[in-house]
Amino acid sequence: MIPPWVIALLALGTAALFAAMGAISWVHLMPDGALILDARWTGYTASDVATYFMALGPLGISKYAGPLHVLDTVFPAMLAITLAACVLRASRPWRQWTRLLLLVAPAGYAVIDYGENALVAELLRNWQGPLDPATVMLASRFTVTKYVLLGATVAIWLGLMLGRRKG
Repeated sequence: MIPPWVIALLALGTAALFAAMGAISWVHLMPDGALILDARWTGYTASDVATYFMALGPLGISKYAGPLHVLDTVFPAMLAITLAACVLRASRPWRQWTRLLLLVAPAGYAVIDYGENALVAELLRNWQGPLDPATVMLASRFTVTKYVLLGATVAIWLGLMLGRRKG
């Protein structure tokens, strides 16, 4: 069993990491209020990316590809582990194989988020040249899928918590 204090520490660490990423984004990466690509849960087009990159300019691109990318290398694992711990704790009375099956969503979230990070990094490396429409489309699909899996994970956890209260 995962003790509540471990989950609390994971949640605090994840929240601190998210706050640091948010601060970098807010200060350096939101020209005219435009969201970073990773935060566009409905996706984006090649035109959206080109416009955003031009608004960022070289300094913004360096912040996105540098400090934000470094933090976003740790964040998917931290969030997935935190959510997985919440799901495992909430599903304690269930059979072991069922509990493991419930971890597909948070694990899938992490895998997709890392794929998205790699694709966005590729776009950032080529920010001044013509954008590859296929890479943009794939990155956008990974972004949308990341949010679907994140939502599914939270829904699983909330469903387990509500089920425990009723049961």
